[in-house]
Amino acid sequence: MRREAYEKVCDATRSGVTRFVENRENREIGQIVSCRRDGFDVDVYGKQEFWPKEDCEEKKEPSFSIPK
Repeated sequence: MRREAYEKVCDATRSGVTRFVENRENREIGQIVSCRRDGFDVDVYGKQEFWPKEDCEEKKEPSFSIPK
């Protein structure tokens, strides 16, 4: 993910807007919980993981529900 896109997604997340990213390495989609300098803390099916921003691209809200 490019820096500009990363900053936009993180600004939205900090403002309370729900955003999702896809991990291009494993094709999973996660909801962004928080941003770090080098990536995202994401919720994937109730499990929290860290994904480097280089491995991610923003996705629209998935058509399935992610359990909390």
